[in-house]
Amino acid sequence: MGSLQKTAVCLLFLSISSSATDSPFATFNCSAVKTEYNETAVISCICNKKITNMVVKRCENCNKRNSCLETIINTWAGNYSSEKGRIQLVLQNNVSELHIQEVKAPDQGGYQWYLYSDDGELGGCTILEITAPEIEPNVTRNGTKLTCLSPIGHRQRQIHWFDDHGTNLTGSASLVSEEAEGGLTSLTSTLHETPTLTASEYCCTVLYDVHTKRNKTKCLSAHKAVTDYPRFTPTPAPEIPKTKKEHVATILVLVVLVLCCSAAVLYYRHRQRDVTQEPAILMVNEGESVNITCSVTTKGMLVGMYLKKEVVNATEVLYITNNGSTLTVNFHYKDRIEISLLKTEVRITLHRLQKNDTGLYVCRGSILENYEPNCVSSQGTILVVKEMEQAKCHVASWVPYVLSFMALISVSALGYLILSHIDIKKHCQEGKEKQANTVYEDMSYTLRLNTLATGNPYNNC
Repeated sequence: MGSLQKTAVCLLFLSISSSATDSPFATFNCSAVKTEYNETAVISCICNKKITNMVVKRCENCNKRNSCLETIINTWAGNYSSEKGRIQLVLQNNVSELHIQEVKAPDQGGYQWYLYSDDGELGGCTILEITAPEIEPNVTRNGTKLTCLSPIGHRQRQIHWFDDHGTNLTGSASLVSEEAEGGLTSLTSTLHETPTLTASEYCCTVLYDVHTKRNKTKCLSAHKAVTDYPRFTPTPAPEIPKTKKEHVATILVLVVLVLCCSAAVLYYRHRQRDVTQEPAILMVNEGESVNITCSVTTKGMLVGMYLKKEVVNATEVLYITNNGSTLTVNFHYKDRIEISLLKTEVRITLHRLQKNDTGLYVCRGSILENYEPNCVSSQGTILVVKEMEQAKCHVASWVPYVLSFMALISVSALGYLILSHIDIKKHCQEGKEKQANTVYEDMSYTLRLNTLATGNPYNNC
């Protein structure tokens, strides 16, 4: 491995370590690689935990589904090398290195990888770019025929013709491609002079990269061949217009993209049925517990499974291995989770739920079928945790009013009783005094009557 690649690996390791120090789950990262033709390429992957297994597939395109068909490394099946040792995997604790010796043109492209650890797993794709030799073209003239030879290079390169006025003559040329060593090609373009081609100079431009416009150009005058363009110009002097074939290719690419999107949707829906998750919706109060069951319905051995909380504060809740020997739990859910594992069924119990536990919980994992990895997923469970504090506060807010109302009634009743007692006592006192006065008046009246009734004894004489 070159010093530049070693430096990149060290920087990648430091970035992974610093970003994942506080995470109990495994985090993975693989770097893209650019290597010169016929050299050794090293695709390095870093993890913050120990890497236990790895599967690598070769792809035509990382963005194209179902293009990764060739498995070159599979540690589950005991395959640590391929192509008679030209491709080898080196596992060193938390670093994996895929060594590809004497890289050729067919080695260029995507490499889909699946990395496994006791604390998590991840799949991704890394691009290997191979820099093929970019040799200056050779331009010759034989009568009225001009020939431009690009002896070796990637098959994606193009040859264009221009005259000294900048006119594009590529449409009047013929192109022949021949296979060369290591999957490279040799291109020969022939331009036939006609009465309309009367320029004093003709230039052949080999375009190595359509996007960066990296090219090499050589011109031929009527007397001798001269090189009057820089070897690596950022853009060609004349603009290369699109031909009808390129427009057709663009349309075909759009059609392929639409078909790929449709296939992706169908594939996603199909994968959604790989794991059955129950129940679909849960609504509970704070402090309560819930059960979530995830069952793998496809064939194969379950390697491991995540329970991930998505939509709101997306995070990984837990990861459990196939035999249940290792369980990694998010700090937020520590001491609040119980797990029971039965072959391909995982039963998860969440205790003492909090309001911020609300979210979509999805089971995602991977299975091995004939040692080939397959990612599975479910539709998820919607969990809604209702807050109880507001209800308690709402009820408690009425307590002062109720107590005040009851106190007011009590005071009113007491006051009424007191006032009523005072009025009764006063009435009783007034009654006694009136009765006494009545008796006195009666006695006085009786005495007066008796006095008036008694006569003078001397009047009867």
